[in-house]
Amino acid sequence: MNVLTAWRRAREWLLAIGLGSVLVACSWGPSAAVDSELERPQVRTRLGDSQDSCAELPVFVEGLLGARVRVDPGDSREIRVPASTFRWSCGTPAQQKVAPESTNLIVVTRLGNGEQVSWIFYREGGQ
Repeated sequence: MNVLTAWRRAREWLLAIGLGSVLVACSWGPSAAVDSELERPQVRTRLGDSQDSCAELPVFVEGLLGARVRVDPGDSREIRVPASTFRWSCGTPAQQKVAPESTNLIVVTRLGNGEQVSWIFYREGGQ
């Protein structure tokens, strides 16, 4: 695996678990050229939304590369998903959620009391 491939995989993993800001804060990467290529503005198209209820703490959503992203009450997280069907859990067991076709990004928001889970589904692609 070359450096650029390793960098892209690491970046996708950090984005999948909600730590994309680490990339900007640390300004690390193989080169400025690669960083500018990877940070191109993305076009987001909203595909739909839905809601679930959950009284358990916390909620976990499976993102890219199988990363489990934790969403606590009062939190909102952007999570990149590999397909429009993804797994999430509120306690046990994990369940599948089906988003609109071509979804590759979801925004998960939980109310402060944690009972409502709101999902917004997007298709994100380069300009």
